[in-house]
Amino acid sequence: METLIWSDLTQARRGAALKRSPMLNDADLSATVADILQKVQLRGDTALKDFSARFDSQCPSEFRLSETDITAASRRVSDELKQAILAAKANIHTFHA
Repeated sequence: METLIWSDLTQARRGAALKRSPMLNDADLSATVADILQKVQLRGDTALKDFSARFDSQCPSEFRLSETDITAASRRVSDELKQAILAAKANIHTFHA
């Protein structure tokens, strides 16, 4: 395993590091994800509720949030965390590009 010190890497090396994945060729993971996607395509929200109960120990009655709920939740998240989420999104995009 290679240890990377993020602050020591050039921008190009950071990009290369984000593009690699130790799980990229994990057949079991790929099969599990394919199975989940197929079940959601076939069973829709029912499958989502089942997976939510399985993975999150939650079973929401509804997945759609109102604008009021979204606004209230957004107010509870700090600007710092919102910036971190945007940075994570950019990293994920780079990884999958």
